[in-house]
Amino acid sequence: MKVFYRVPRRRRNGPTVYEAVRVEFCCDEMERHWGRIVGFGGKGFRASTSRDLCLYLDRRQAVDGFIVEMVPVAFCPWCGTAVEILPATMKMTRGRSRGRGRWNPLHRSERRE
Repeated sequence: MKVFYRVPRRRRNGPTVYEAVRVEFCCDEMERHWGRIVGFGGKGFRASTSRDLCLYLDRRQAVDGFIVEMVPVAFCPWCGTAVEILPATMKMTRGRSRGRGRWNPLHRSERRE
């Protein structure tokens, strides 16, 4: 599974905020539960200071109501595929082995030879 993020705005003295822009799901279950019990950053928010894929757990409070606990995960809870959190600026390049693509963090114009 791959989650691509971007930094929509950066304040001089404020925290860095991340926003998921594209998701490549590893299985149907992950796609079905995305945004409800699993997601990027905080539940119900487009942007977050967290750059983790999190499970959302409702925790009952002593007085009244619930609070959402965010538990970072590194693997899909349903199929076990590793989760990759990547900047949205990464480009897909073609590898030589069997036509498979490989991820390269630097675009051709940025590579030093």
